[in-house]
Amino acid sequence: MRKSCLFIPAILSLAFSCGKASPETPAPDPGPDAPAVEPQPSGRSAQVTVATYNIRCLKSEDTGYKAWSWRKGNVCALVEDEAFGVVGFQEVSEGMVKDLTDGLPAYDFHLVGREDGVSKGESVGIVWRKDAFRAVSKGRFFLSATPDVVSSPYPGWTSSDPGRNRVVAWAVLTHLESGVSFLALSTHLEVGKTDEVVIRQKSAELIAAMLPSLNPSGLPVILVGDMNSKPTETSAAIFRKTFTDTYLAAEAAGVREGWRGSFNGHNYTPDDYLDTQGLRIDYIYIRGTVSVDRYRVVDTRYGGYYPSDHCPVMTRLTLQTQ
Repeated sequence: MRKSCLFIPAILSLAFSCGKASPETPAPDPGPDAPAVEPQPSGRSAQVTVATYNIRCLKSEDTGYKAWSWRKGNVCALVEDEAFGVVGFQEVSEGMVKDLTDGLPAYDFHLVGREDGVSKGESVGIVWRKDAFRAVSKGRFFLSATPDVVSSPYPGWTSSDPGRNRVVAWAVLTHLESGVSFLALSTHLEVGKTDEVVIRQKSAELIAAMLPSLNPSGLPVILVGDMNSKPTETSAAIFRKTFTDTYLAAEAAGVREGWRGSFNGHNYTPDDYLDTQGLRIDYIYIRGTVSVDRYRVVDTRYGGYYPSDHCPVMTRLTLQTQ
């Protein structure tokens, strides 16, 4: 595990430092593997279809069309039908992993369990088409004051109600046809805790602060996830200081399609629920030499029902090397 010195923006309340770190806030580490990348070919471009998809974890109260046994084939079918090249998954319960890997044999998986940093507990992760990409390196870090160890954001981030373990899975991927490499990250921010807004704010700050260590070569960056926050929340504003929100970029370019909201909650009425009541809490952020060619909330149903209580969000991006 490689230790790195980082420049941390002043907005961080965590006191990270190079060399000797304070006992309360050890220096961030990118996780089990150090980032690596081969030399980038100049003047190349790659078109990549990226999605973020919260597939809803296993819940005993889910029956009928909400049960995973009914939904699992449809989740996999949607990924294939929409020809996603890279997907960030959230809420992958341990009992769902084999169904996904069996149902998506054309994809490679990098899933990280939040209970042990490997496979235990609910996972987030990145998957990619084997015939289009390969992983140069991959790893993870936790959204806490000790990002290199399995941990929750307490103490230091919360006053009364500790958050749960939250993790970021990352991978440096190379587009096989063009040779263009990029850093992809997937995460799922806190919800349902007393201090959830503060936790999400600190999580956004930490993700931004980790980029110099994870991306020393200045590759294009794609961050996806269920951020559990509206665009007006502080955490979203923090992300926008470092990244471009593809929804806003697509809106400005006239290439945004379909609904605004991505959280459907398995609600089917009114017909415009995703515009009028569905929340925009699933995001795809970009940084670097990346342009947005298309953006869409995918409202595909199978047998009349959504495969999850979130609709996936997809973008078609063009990544360039200089």
